[in-house]
Amino acid sequence: MPPHRDPRTSSEPGFPDITQLGEAIANAIQASLRPFQKTPLEAVYNLKLPTFMGNEGHEGAERWLEHVEKTFRVMQSQGNLLAERWVETTTWFLGKETASWWEQESRGWLPEEVANWKNFKDSFYKMFIPPAYLDRKKQEFISLKQRKMYANEYYRKFTDLSRYDSEIAANPVEMLRRFKRGTKKKWRSMATIASCTTYQEFYEVLLNIEDSENLPSDSEEEEKDKNQKRNDKGKGQFSQEPKKAQSFKRSGMGSSSSSGGFGFSDQRRGGRFYGGPKFQRQRGFGGSGGSTAPLCRRCNNRHFGECRRGSSGCYTCGQMGHMAKYCPQSQ
Repeated sequence: MPPHRDPRTSSEPGFPDITQLGEAIANAIQASLRPFQKTPLEAVYNLKLPTFMGNEGHEGAERWLEHVEKTFRVMQSQGNLLAERWVETTTWFLGKETASWWEQESRGWLPEEVANWKNFKDSFYKMFIPPAYLDRKKQEFISLKQRKMYANEYYRKFTDLSRYDSEIAANPVEMLRRFKRGTKKKWRSMATIASCTTYQEFYEVLLNIEDSENLPSDSEEEEKDKNQKRNDKGKGQFSQEPKKAQSFKRSGMGSSSSSGGFGFSDQRRGGRFYGGPKFQRQRGFGGSGGSTAPLCRRCNNRHFGECRRGSSGCYTCGQMGHMAKYCPQSQ
């Protein structure tokens, strides 16, 4: 009989379960695909917040602190930054002089007082945003008028300045009253027919009024059409002008003849036109210097003196023996 073999004991290595092997491979793949978790400081640093140097002015300091606080609130809502780490994170974005100021300001405070964001914000306002600046902004909000501003520009400025008066900003009725009071008088009278409960609704009414005023009227449309037709007609005449000039030159008459100057055609016709040798000779013998020569009924041309049409003499000088085109005076 063959020798009897004992069953495999637990000390001997066993084969792994195929299900457990598949789960292990899946977990390894998911771990490799999972994005790298950044620390809160790295997440804030990658946002590339501007560094506050202390020379940005009152408005620049206010804008910087608002931007930082807004960023921290978003990160806190996502669970990336605790409220106790706000002050510590902000110090990474302070310049050398402003960092020294905060170190001196918070010296002697307890750790929980240093980490309190309200304490940092109050100290920052006291140092870089004085009360005089806030009072000036509040007065600007109270006396704000639309004047030449568009409706959207007036709305944005009114909304931005309202944060300097928290009591009025928290009262919708007072906000609507002040917004109405600052708009243009003609718009205010036109918008009273619409019932509005907030200044945002009144702003929508102003936009509709502004759009209707910017639309061209019927008379303006008609005038525009007339001008367009006149321009189109002028363009058509301009395109035909070279043809007229060409036919004008072919007829043997230059621009100087039409304007009263002395041209080649005047020489051929004996100077009977205004400005020709005939006229110049008549001016020298008592002719009217600036007047136009009279129209001759015999030759149907304008000239001074006796008409020599049909005679054998020269039309230019009156001498016998040559024609006007061969007259020495014309030459």
